[in-house]
This record gives sequence, C-alpha cells and structure tokens, in this order.
Amino acid sequence: KSPLILVRDRKSMAFAKELIGHTGNIETVADSVFVLTDQDKIERRRAASQVARPGRRPKIAVSVRPWADFGERASEVGRTKYHQSVAEAVVWLVEKVGAEVTFVSTCQGIAEYRYNDSETARDVWKYLPDHVRNSVVIDSRFRDTETLLRKIDEFDGAICTRMHMCVLSLCRGVPVLPICYERKTADLFRALDLEEYVTFIDKIEPDSFRNLAERWWQNQESIADKSWRGTLVLRDSALSTVGILKNRFAPAESQPEAVSA
Repeated sequence: KSPLILVRDRKSMAFAKELIGHTGNIETVADSVFVLTDQDKIERRRAASQVARPGRRPKIAVSVRPWADFGERASEVGRTKYHQSVAEAVVWLVEKVGAEVTFVSTCQGIAEYRYNDSETARDVWKYLPDHVRNSVVIDSRFRDTETLLRKIDEFDGAICTRMHMCVLSLCRGVPVLPICYERKTADLFRALDLEEYVTFIDKIEPDSFRNLAERWWQNQESIADKSWRGTLVLRDSALSTVGILKNRFAPAESQPEAVSA
C-alpha cells in the first residue's frame, strides 16, 4: 500500500517485488548519506596526495563494532578471529608504514544506546603489543555527523566495519578497507569495483586480513581513484531522490508545465 518504496540496488528491488508483486512504486537510489559527499574536499585531498610529505606519519581510522553472529563459527571463536584480525592489520600499519591509528566509530559515547563500539576497540587493543599501543588511540567520544566528518578529514585511510562509517569516509575521499557483516556493505564495494578488498566478518582470518591490509595500503592511489569516481555517481543517485519525491507527491499545480513545440 505504500505509495513509494526506495531501495538501494537491484537485489533489493527484486526482494521488494517478491513481496508486493510489482515494481510500479519502487525506485532505486543510493544510500541517502551519500548526499554528504564533498567534491571540493575530495579533489583537494586527491591533489594533496600527489605531493610528498616527508616525515609525516599516515593517520588511519579503525571502526569496529560488537558482533555475535559468525555463521558456522561459534560466537566466541568468530569474535576472537575478528578482533585478532583487526589487531594484525593495525600492527602491520604501525610497524611497516609508521601509521598513527585511531579507533573511532559512529556508534559510541551515548550511555542510553545499545552499542558502544569503543568497548570493542578496547577488546582489540588487548591483542596489540606494547610498542604498537604507543601509536594507537581509542577515541570514545560521541560526535554528531558534521563533527564526525571533520574528524574523518584527518585520516589517510580507514578500516571500517560499520556501514555508515564506510560511507562517511567515502564522502570525504578516504579510502576504505571494509569488513562486512551484511550484504549491503559488500554490494556497495562491488558497485565501486573494489570487491577484491571486501572481507566478510564470519570468514575473517588474522594472517589473510593482515596481507589484505598490506595490499590495500600499497594500492591506495588506484583505490582512491575508484572510490572517488564511484562516490560521485552514488552522490548523484542519492540526490535524485529529491526529484522522485517531487514527481510523486508535489501538488499538481506546482509541477512544471510541458512546453509544446
């Protein structure tokens, strides 16, 4: 009975069609968060990346989250592998590229909220050797969206579990190494032609994830280029929602009249 259903992709369109039997009231648009994409900042970041900055340590954001469903793995086994895998990637980034790492996420710092991602960050911290901990910060502050975007601007790359931490990072041109716990994150990076960098949380292994983090870092230029181009397309798709809503719901008298030739 809904007059309009907005879905992210063709798969979601197919699921919705199964439920209602038609697609007349279904439109495919990108996640609305992509309207926050700042093209000017992305272009400035791209230009700055071409300039050597000797002595500057790379800054990496890491977003983790509580999770219990690891498919065929027992929850404790899956959780341990997840935490150890993130820790291995952090160790490599600190030891091999001299990175400064900050754990920061979208869901933290609010006592009333069900989740606190910074608690998971502390669990990952336990797997870090002492010499690496000196280069790692756990930022447990809550930030509203605009403040979080300004924080994201500080980073050169992001390892993200939260879907919207991925999207917000992309909106600022920050290359993302995603850990997927649901289909929509994997579909997003497939749309960006970055599927080879996707890791599913129920399959994650410390050694292979560390190796993937290394390859991801070594290919930052091509990843940033694909991310930038794809994000602008997704921004335009998200912005198209305005026209869709006007066409569906604007009063007839406010609709532009067709001009006859």
